[in-house]
Amino acid sequence: MGINTVTPEKTLDVNGDFRSSKTDSSTNIQYLLETNSILYPGSNLAGVFNPTDGTGSLFMQNKNISSFSTATSDGSSGFGSMRMPGFNIAMLTSSSGNANSSISADPNGFSMISQDTSTGSTSFTVPNNIYVGPYFMYMDNTGTITGNYFFPRNYGLRGQVLVTHGKPSAAGNGGLENDLVWRDVADLIVLKSPGGNCFKITVSDTGILSTTPDPDCMVDPFNPTTYSTTSRMAAGNTNTSADPNKMIEEQKKQIEEMQKQMKEIKSKLIQKNTKNTK
Repeated sequence: MGINTVTPEKTLDVNGDFRSSKTDSSTNIQYLLETNSILYPGSNLAGVFNPTDGTGSLFMQNKNISSFSTATSDGSSGFGSMRMPGFNIAMLTSSSGNANSSISADPNGFSMISQDTSTGSTSFTVPNNIYVGPYFMYMDNTGTITGNYFFPRNYGLRGQVLVTHGKPSAAGNGGLENDLVWRDVADLIVLKSPGGNCFKITVSDTGILSTTPDPDCMVDPFNPTTYSTTSRMAAGNTNTSADPNKMIEEQKKQIEEMQKQMKEIKSKLIQKNTKNTK
């Protein structure tokens, strides 16, 4: 059968836009299939909705965007994904209602975030940046950073170990982000006397051991001049302006915007279908 065509190639061949909508009277579940949507011109929509609690599944597609969203019947968990020029996002929500995890990718890199609204969040980022390596960040439930560090981008030398230089605000760190730095084990030995005085062991060119005082009783802080095999210096550049925190925040905004858009679309479609069934 052909509509607006005299040479149908399918059992039902429609040359033009069409809309199919049905409400199951026994469950009140609504079914929708529409091309070039009236509410969203230029978009194809397919969905199954429960207008009672606003949950269901929705697929939306146009020239630049493909998105999918679904939730359980009680609305406690779900999955959403969106593909747009420049980035891809997938969002998973747990059945507990307090925790969620997200995976996102865009030209700036790749990021995974796991969050519990009662305790805080953990994120892992792989920046698309020649100056910084993979990056972990931990936050409490107020959004305050409780720990973060970068992995190096280089091999290091045989026998070296990774060392943290501590919080950016710690003495001697100059506010720099916390790189895990390749260091020689000998650089990390600080001895403390019974009286609380600290010393480092040094050796002369003739092999004679001696000690030098270490007033702060700590391993020397991050120093890109002295310790050149850090994650940033490995690329031959001391650029420290790249900020993965901004990247993560931008990806969070993208995820929140995706959730907002999908909820608005569902709401409008449910309202329209409900009017059409009265």
